Amino acid sequence: PFLSLESSLDSTSEMSSTDDTGLRQRKVPAAGEGEEAEKAGEAGSTLVTEKVKHASEYAKEEMAQMSAATKQKMAEAERISKMLKAASEKAPPAMVKYLEMAAPVVAFVVVAFETALPLIAKALAGFDWFINTCPLDLLYAIFGFIICFFGGMYPTTIAAMEAWQQSGGETAKENMKVLYNEAKKVA
Repeated sequence: PFLSLESSLDSTSEMSSTDDTGLRQRKVPAAGEGEEAEKAGEAGSTLVTEKVKHASEYAKEEMAQMSAATKQKMAEAERISKMLKAASEKAPPAMVKYLEMAAPVVAFVVVAFETALPLIAKALAGFDWFINTCPLDLLYAIFGFIICFFGGMYPTTIAAMEAWQQSGGETAKENMKVLYNEAKKVA
C-alpha cells in the first residue's frame, strides 16, 4: 500500500501522488524538474499572498460591520491603556516595563467590568430578593447543605459564622443594606 523508494524517485512531472490508502505523498523531483518546481513554488506563494489579501479585506469588512457600542468599548480600552502607559512613566524605572506590558490587560479588565456591571447589578438584585423573601431558618439550612456537600473545613466555617454574628454581623448587615440601597439610587 505504500509507495516504494523507487516509485517516489520516479521522473514524472507530478509533485505528489495518492497511494492505495488515499494518503498524499510528495515525490522528489528528478533532474530537470527544478525549474518546474520553482514555478510551482512561485505560483503557490502568489496564491498565499492573494489569500492574505483576501483575509485582510475580510477583516476590514468585519471591522466596518462591528456595532457602534463595540467600537466605543474598544476606543475606551485604548484610552485607558494610553492613560496607564503615561502614568507608568512616573513609576520606578524597574517597574515601567512591566506596567506598560500590563496596561492593555488592565484596560481590558476595566472595560469588561464596566460592560458586566448591569448584569452584576441584576444578579445582586435577584440575590437581595431571595435573601429578603427566604425565611432565616431556610437560609441556615441552605448554608449547612452547602458546607456538608461541597467540602471545606466544616468547624472552621461555623466558627467564622459565629464570630461574624458575635462581632456585629447584624450591624454590618444593616449597613450593607443602606449601601446597597444608595447604590441602587445612583444606578
